[in-house]
Amino acid sequence: MRIWFKILLMKTLHILIVVMLLSGSAFAETIHLKNGRTVTGKILEKTDKNVKIESNGTAMTYYADEIQDIDGRAFAPTAVPVPPKPAQPVASLGGEVKGNKKELILKFIDVFGTREAMTQNLAAMLKSLPADNPEAQKIKDNINVDEIIERLIPVYDKQFSEEDLKSFIAFYSSPQGRKLVNGIPVIMRDSVEVSTQYFQEKFPETKQEINKE
Repeated sequence: MRIWFKILLMKTLHILIVVMLLSGSAFAETIHLKNGRTVTGKILEKTDKNVKIESNGTAMTYYADEIQDIDGRAFAPTAVPVPPKPAQPVASLGGEVKGNKKELILKFIDVFGTREAMTQNLAAMLKSLPADNPEAQKIKDNINVDEIIERLIPVYDKQFSEEDLKSFIAFYSSPQGRKLVNGIPVIMRDSVEVSTQYFQEKFPETKQEINKE
């Protein structure tokens, strides 16, 4: 693999982690119903029987027999999810977090949209790589969102108390909190674009070298 592609891949992974931690729901999703209707919004919960989606501030539940597809992906209610491999606790950050504190951390991660953003951004990153690239398949086979989240729990535990987490959950569940969460990905995306353009203007030779490759 050429050195510039390795650098690009590592930078992409770094940006992925930053976006995962700072952004809420990265993109809205569209449910296509069998009756011809479409519903666009943030998916709050997805099981093998139904999907709960928030659209225009209202949470609605649609069942498997009503759903045609979600963003063009067939809804497979009979699919059996494969449980993720248990992640090793991060000893340097205080070991495994258990009990009510862990539940609050996981709830905050979900209400903030971190899990969904991680999943969607990872999928977007893999989609941007050539399908026959062995590195893309290696990333797909080895990166597990649930494992990353498990390793992040001690980070949240170290920084926030239970009362902090309860306050965060209450805020990010409110209309104002949801607006902030939904706006962050747009700000991040536009900021990356503006910053990239700035550096290309300052160092045009870098872009030229990449184009030569």
